[in-house]
Amino acid sequence: MKVDYLSLKERYEASGLNQSAFTKQEGLSAKMLSYYLRKARASAELTEPVSSSSFQEVLVQSSGKSQITITTQSGVKIEIPF
Repeated sequence: MKVDYLSLKERYEASGLNQSAFTKQEGLSAKMLSYYLRKARASAELTEPVSSSSFQEVLVQSSGKSQITITTQSGVKIEIPF
């Protein structure tokens, strides 16, 4: 039987139950739940995108003037005339 680790982890977290109560509800042993949760966390870590501090999202605004203003997330404004 193949277990969907991520789905099990989501159900456990959404249940609001402690591990003992959740294992009784699901018919699992505490060791198996612990194993599945570790597998789900390891799987999630592998699929999460790696963030890079080298790039930042920028917001480009048109002010009606003949310039472009770019504002970074940190609040730095760059004004480029054209």
